[in-house]
Amino acid sequence: MITENRCKKTLAAGQSCLVKLRYTPPVADGTDSGNLIFSDNAPISPQTVSLQGYSALPYLTLYGNAFNFGDQIVGITSAPIFVQALNQGYLPIHISSVTATTSFAAINKCPPVLVPGSYCEIGATFTPSVGGVTYGTLYINDDAYGSPQTISLQGNGLTTYPTPTISLLEPSSAKSGSKPVQVWIYGSEFFPTSTVTVNGKAVPAKALYQDFFQITVPGSLLKKVGNLSIQVVNPSPGGASAPAGFAVYNQATVGAADMIYEPFTQKIYASIPASSATNPNSLVTVDPVTGTVGVPIPIGNDPGVMGLSSDGTTLYVGLNGDNSVVPFNLQTQTAGTEIPLGSDPQKGSFTAANLQVQPGHPTTVVATVNAGYNGADGIELIENGKVVSDFLDEPPNNIAVGGTRFVGAGDFYGWSNIWNDWGLNQFVIRGSSLYETTGIAGEYGIGPFDTDGTYLFDVDGQVFKAADGTLVGTISGINNYSPEAGVLADVSSGRTFFLDQYGTILSVDSKTLQIVGSTSIAANSPPSRLLHWGPDGVDFPTLNYTNTYDLIISRSSLFFPSTTQNPLPVAVSTSPSAVASGGSNFVLTVKGSEFVRGAVVNWNGASRTTTWVSSTKLVADIPWSDISKPGTAQITVVNPSPGGGQSGAVKLLIQ
Repeated sequence: MITENRCKKTLAAGQSCLVKLRYTPPVADGTDSGNLIFSDNAPISPQTVSLQGYSALPYLTLYGNAFNFGDQIVGITSAPIFVQALNQGYLPIHISSVTATTSFAAINKCPPVLVPGSYCEIGATFTPSVGGVTYGTLYINDDAYGSPQTISLQGNGLTTYPTPTISLLEPSSAKSGSKPVQVWIYGSEFFPTSTVTVNGKAVPAKALYQDFFQITVPGSLLKKVGNLSIQVVNPSPGGASAPAGFAVYNQATVGAADMIYEPFTQKIYASIPASSATNPNSLVTVDPVTGTVGVPIPIGNDPGVMGLSSDGTTLYVGLNGDNSVVPFNLQTQTAGTEIPLGSDPQKGSFTAANLQVQPGHPTTVVATVNAGYNGADGIELIENGKVVSDFLDEPPNNIAVGGTRFVGAGDFYGWSNIWNDWGLNQFVIRGSSLYETTGIAGEYGIGPFDTDGTYLFDVDGQVFKAADGTLVGTISGINNYSPEAGVLADVSSGRTFFLDQYGTILSVDSKTLQIVGSTSIAANSPPSRLLHWGPDGVDFPTLNYTNTYDLIISRSSLFFPSTTQNPLPVAVSTSPSAVASGGSNFVLTVKGSEFVRGAVVNWNGASRTTTWVSSTKLVADIPWSDISKPGTAQITVVNPSPGGGQSGAVKLLIQ
């Protein structure tokens, strides 16, 4: 409409006048057009001015339309739930009030005027007055389109506290020596009255949102490698959640081509390649507890992969520079005579890509070989210092595997590297010859694997019977589209561990095939090797900037997550009960009762690598150094906490 017309009936030549207009839209959110018409005695009359207008409305967008507060204790106010509110229009929004019905209380964090393009938070809390489900509504009153906007509210009142559950820690690890670390705890059945403990001691916790706590792990708990136990505790009768493990890890600078754990001396051996700037062409030991790197031992030209005999006497090392394998005597710490691997006339000289020593036969080795730049080219059988049999990638065999694992005393599998040949090749050793037998066809290919003697677990999440290759199941979330980097089947804990390329370790129940826990440690492209040391130690290589590997050292409660009090063990006898002094490594069997998974055999108070067989039987790896002199050894068994403790001693005579 015209609000002011300053143009009189007569307008003199050369003069101008003003006409003021106001736009009043007849409908909301629409476009209008019109004309301003001047009728006069000018030569061209009438004159027309086009008019157009748009009627804008404030728009408030809510990023959520329902709050579910889950279980809350009667009379206790919940942690708040919030939603973001966005002014998505072109005009300011005036929020006059935010209210809630029934047992819910509104929270308004928005300014009185919300300018276009800005956000604010609107939320609510729930204070149940009775048990059972309560419904309500959150109202936002404003001058925006669609006011009042509403959010549906729901919560369940409880008269007693339930047991809380932790589903995720973020982060779930920190390097030893770190400053205090903030940790976010996610789960269910958390309440404002819940507390958080670390290793059994309460720490300050913030309940920022529903089922979400934030704590700070003090630096005093991050000084050394270990596993922190984090629990959420509800008032009685709820009690504590199952412990969630927080790994405190170390990273040892090694620069290795390969690493392997030797259970008798409880040391990690690392091969240092020719390309390393420090200690090239050598072996070094790494203490898995402290990360201390030992004195380098010269071993030969460009050492690579390694294989260990089951009796802990001989370490075989591939020498890439000499196209050979060399045996290393672990007791005398000396290298033997190199074993040439030969060559393929068309493809080049062989180098070892994987070495596996036949269980119970320290002089028999299966070498997976690469040929020049052509990659995998089959396997060779080494006996008593020479190659005696092979299966190569040539007609009629055409065998090319990425690596092998023994599943029995004389038979082993190798995962195929031949294009479109999904599965495992199976071989047996008879005398001094290799024979191929029935393999395993994979559902979608089979990669590196490990075995607990009964089943084969591969990095694609497939599980097979070791005896006949029958596929018995798959592990949810692991497949050929998201394969793991390495796998470790642990008999003592009944768990199988999977390591991905970023350092996340999944723990799987070896019987149910269900994922029962995980932890994440920052890593870079670890190879297919997980190293288990001690009752709960788990290490793995991580790629460094020199294209060699350093070592991640950690402990994990994923091996033995006990939530009940462990009994006191009883040691009754050992086998053997007497040994000759000056002998070699041997395996000690301890019999008794009340042995739990994670129990450790101690020799004169020092722990030895132990395998849990049953509640009445343990076996331990005893190094030659323990029996170097005549005497008497005190053998005890220690069950882990909670509860647990040390048994009485059984004497073993060293004659």
